[in-house]
Amino acid sequence: MHVGTAAYVGLNPIGHGVANVALVLPAETALAARGRVTAFFLEGLQAFPGVRNRVDPGRLVREVLVTGPFAARSAVVTSPGALLVGDAADFFDPFTGEGICSALRGAELVAATVGPARHGERDLDEALGAYRRRRLRTFAGKWAVERLIGWSMEWPALFDHAVRRIGRRRGMADTLVGVTGELRPARHVLNPLFLARMVV
Repeated sequence: MHVGTAAYVGLNPIGHGVANVALVLPAETALAARGRVTAFFLEGLQAFPGVRNRVDPGRLVREVLVTGPFAARSAVVTSPGALLVGDAADFFDPFTGEGICSALRGAELVAATVGPARHGERDLDEALGAYRRRRLRTFAGKWAVERLIGWSMEWPALFDHAVRRIGRRRGMADTLVGVTGELRPARHVLNPLFLARMVV
């Protein structure tokens, strides 16, 4: 991941010398790509010193694709007889890699809370309420960590400083990855000691 002042680039090697390169930026900035997507993409990569010489325009294996915007959150995730799960319920910035994990965890919550209502073992309205409550308990900490990371990316100097600190201090990177991968509770990051060690 390479972070710039108003965007970031993710490089994901997929084998045989080929990588997926994603340029993530605000929707209003992306409007300038209209009618010149490939040129806009290649120009955008030039703002990232760690990327600019790694993408050869002559070796693109497919057309540059555009998608989005994604950064939307749903204030209401249930209605009578229906519910939202995965990206439909909540968007996790791809920077943290939490989207798929959260979608699968959300599906588990649906199965545990709403599944029994399908067979008449539980009232559907009660089940939807249980889903909302368990979803909030499950994801509240992850939302806070994801938003903390997103907020810090607004200030690249601060972000780079924090990344260096995390990389140099034993166990911090493992802790952060463990929280974003739901292997550890969010309180391992959302505490004064961890946050202070990121910046001091």
